[in-house]
Amino acid sequence: MKTKQLILLLVGLLILMVGAVALIPGTSNSLDNPSVKISFADYTDTTLGNAVFNIAEPISYKNLQIFPIRGTFNITERTYIALEEAMEKKYVDVVETEQVNELKLNNTSDQYIFLHSGDIVKGGKQDRTIQYDVIIPPKEKNIPIASFCVERGRWNQRVDAHGNAERTEGFSASKYNVSSRKMKVAAKKESDQGKMWMEVSKQQEKIVSNVKGNYDTTFFLSNNSPSSMLLTLEDSTITELRKRYKENLSSLLNMPDIVGLAYAVNGEVYGIDLFNSGVFLSLREKMIDGFIVEAVADQDSSNFEPASVGDVLNLLKKPNGKPTEVNVHKVNAITYFEMETFDRDNRFLTSDLDLEKWVHLNVIHDDEEESSQSGQRNNVIEIYNGR
Repeated sequence: MKTKQLILLLVGLLILMVGAVALIPGTSNSLDNPSVKISFADYTDTTLGNAVFNIAEPISYKNLQIFPIRGTFNITERTYIALEEAMEKKYVDVVETEQVNELKLNNTSDQYIFLHSGDIVKGGKQDRTIQYDVIIPPKEKNIPIASFCVERGRWNQRVDAHGNAERTEGFSASKYNVSSRKMKVAAKKESDQGKMWMEVSKQQEKIVSNVKGNYDTTFFLSNNSPSSMLLTLEDSTITELRKRYKENLSSLLNMPDIVGLAYAVNGEVYGIDLFNSGVFLSLREKMIDGFIVEAVADQDSSNFEPASVGDVLNLLKKPNGKPTEVNVHKVNAITYFEMETFDRDNRFLTSDLDLEKWVHLNVIHDDEEESSQSGQRNNVIEIYNGR
């Protein structure tokens, strides 16, 4: 009896010692305890952590309104290099794995590389888009990158319009981001390759129809690879339309103190992107290019009431009540992803676990009811990977 009591006493003391150690500062690794970083819990109407946002009046052309959002970048101790620049400077090599939904990346530089969700990489067996924001530390090799195909009809080497064969073992550039909120939702929220292909096809069809109906030009899908969203974005007609829009939106490209953008099409606020890092300045024009193509695709001849700063603020505000869906996980050792869905509003937050600071907040208003989206969902889904 005494022996049994002694064993129980020792077990109890051991449990108390473990608990005490866990409370000692510095003994808990932030990579395994993501609650120490900025999260949605720190988010109010126009602030996130120490960041304060001010939504300015929009710059508009035709059916597109872009709202500059002023603020200050709070990540000053680390510089991120955007994927496009990193590929141009040969800092990274994006490698074809022959798995549709995974690529590999080698960072041969001393730089931190930022992959923006929706970035399209050109080449390989199929063009791909990056599923999540990802931060790649210096000298990291063979890093898996979640991806989606945006070119359904190809699984071989592609020859460009000049007769040059593209690399199949890797990817050559990342000059465009997906140009549809629905593609972003298909990747970041639904993780649905079939939905991605469907949304690519839908947008291509709308572009063909709307360019012919609303502009003094015509557009045809590429004979080289008709299913390629990237070749659609590269097309000379689409390039010319982007140029027309940007001539009227040019002040956005050099406006100081901008930390993000919101945009509305046909009077409806589609999305908001806020950044806590100067990497936004490298992404700004690429993002605007995507907004323009989406506006062309969704061109509506009917009259609409322009969106207001108040409409943007309403989307930016964190709703009351519990989200209908939650997805929380580590993308890699230093990238943390959070998603909350409230009815049709999807909120995505990316943080740097090394710095314990948020990097990118993206809010997307989806015009489809959640119940109509592919797959049956539980009321609340919580995913904690690698914790």
